Amino acid sequence: MNEYAEKLINILIDKYEKSSAFKNREIPKRRILIKLYDNGKCEFPLYDIEQDEKRKEINQIVCDLCKDELILFNWMKGEENHIISEVWLNYKNISAVYTYLGRKPKNDEIDDICISVLEALENIEAQWAKCFLQDAYNYIFTKRKLGSFLPAAPKERDGLIHCICFASKLKNAELSERVFSMRCFGNSKEFEQKYRSRLVGILKKYMDTEQNNDDEELLRQVGIVKYPEQFEFCGGLTLKKNNVNIDFSNLNYGTAIFADELDNNIIISDKIDRIITIENRANYIDYIYKQKKENELVIYHGGQYSKSKKSFFELVSKSMGQNCIWLHWGDIDYGGFSMLSRLRKEINANIKPYLMGVSQLERYEKYCADFNDEYAKKLKQLVSYEELADCVLCIEYMLKRNKRLEQEAFL
Repeated sequence: MNEYAEKLINILIDKYEKSSAFKNREIPKRRILIKLYDNGKCEFPLYDIEQDEKRKEINQIVCDLCKDELILFNWMKGEENHIISEVWLNYKNISAVYTYLGRKPKNDEIDDICISVLEALENIEAQWAKCFLQDAYNYIFTKRKLGSFLPAAPKERDGLIHCICFASKLKNAELSERVFSMRCFGNSKEFEQKYRSRLVGILKKYMDTEQNNDDEELLRQVGIVKYPEQFEFCGGLTLKKNNVNIDFSNLNYGTAIFADELDNNIIISDKIDRIITIENRANYIDYIYKQKKENELVIYHGGQYSKSKKSFFELVSKSMGQNCIWLHWGDIDYGGFSMLSRLRKEINANIKPYLMGVSQLERYEKYCADFNDEYAKKLKQLVSYEELADCVLCIEYMLKRNKRLEQEAFL
C-alpha cells in the first residue's frame, strides 16, 4: 500500500469514527471529507501543489482509490485534472475501506470490548468493581468510544480488566503489592508501573470511602498493601502463639501486632466488659493515656478498615464476653457513621456509638465544619440505613445545620 494512500484514508476513517453517524450506526447524511486544496487551505499537508511530482502522484492515487470505489473526490473548479479540491469516503463501501487498510472496523472493536467487560462483570462480586465496569460498559456501548474508562492499547486494556477482577476476588486475603503483581501478571513490578494509579482512581470514585484517604489506604481496603498491617490496642487481650499465651494486659500504653501473627487465637480477659474502637489516632492515644479503665479494651480503628483488620475485629467479636459491650467513637460525619454502619453489618450488630450525638455537636459547635451539597447528598443516604436507625436524629441535625465534627475537637 502506498504511504500517501494509507495516510489519506486513515485520516478519513478517523474523522468518520468521531462522527455522530458512526456512534448511531447510521450512514452519514453529510460528507465527512478533507480539503486537499481550498483557497490555500489544506487538511492534508502532503498534498503540496508547489511540488509538481508529489501533486501528480497523489492525484493518481486518489483517482485509483476512486476507481476501486473506496473514496470520492472533486477537482478544483477551473483546475480539472490538475488540482484536487476535496475527498471523502464512499460510505456504501465502508467495509472495503477497512479491508484495504487492514484495519478492524471500530464498531466491531467496540463490540468486542463491550463483550469482554460483560464477561468480567459476570465473575465479579465486589460492589466497587461491579459499578465501575457497569458504568464503563454503558458509556462505551452508547458513545462508541472508550473515553477515560479503559486504556486504548488492547494489552493494557485487558490487563486493567484482569487487575480489577483479580483484586475484587481477594476477599479476606491480603497481599503485598509485589506479590499481588506477581500472582496477577507474573511480574512483580507490572502492577506498580502500569495499573496502580488507574486502580486507585477507580477506588476513589467507586468505593464508599472518605475523600481524604491516601492511595495506600484505598488499596489496603481491597487487600493490596505496601507492608503488613499492624493492629494497635491497649487492654486485656492475650495472643496464643505456638502453645504460649502472650498477655498484653500489663502494658499501660498498649502495643501493636502484625496481621501475620493472628492465627484465630486471641483471648479477651473476663475482666473486660467494655470494648471501644477509636477512629482517630490522636484521640486513641489521648484516651489510653488519660481515660482508659482496667475493664476496657481500647482498639485503634483508623479509617475504613482493611480485609485483615476485618478479620481481627471478627476475632474480637467472637472472643468478647456475653456481658461485654462494644462502643465505637468516630468523627460525627459521613465517614464516622459509615464506619459504624459497616461495623454493625459485618462485625457485630450491637456496637453502639460513643460521643457521636447531637449533644456533642452542640457542645463543640465552634469547632464544627461546613459541607457542600455533594457531601450533604451522601450524608442524606445514611438516613435510610436500617443499621443506623438510632443515629438518624443526629444525621438530620447535621443536615439541617450543615455541620459536621471531627474527633480532634474533643482533645
